[in-house]
Amino acid sequence: MLTFTVDVTEEDIAIGERRNCLFCPVARALRRVPEIVSVVSAYPYAVAFHTENRYHCFAPPTPVGEFIRDYDRGDPVKPFSFTLTIPK
Repeated sequence: MLTFTVDVTEEDIAIGERRNCLFCPVARALRRVPEIVSVVSAYPYAVAFHTENRYHCFAPPTPVGEFIRDYDRGDPVKPFSFTLTIPK
């Protein structure tokens, strides 16, 4: 298993782009995780990225999906952290 913490910061929120699955705050935060080589998308219902040898696509934990949904709608959001665990 590969487990890592993702920190969505105030800067991610300020610079992120609404309704843009490549540049939303969650996608920006995922790019800072050393194990992630590239981010494909971050939607409320699916997050996709590459690690060194593998493509991963899965439903994000509920708070992450809710954050993306709220951010895309223009609702106020705050910085937060979440943990992802993926099989190796």
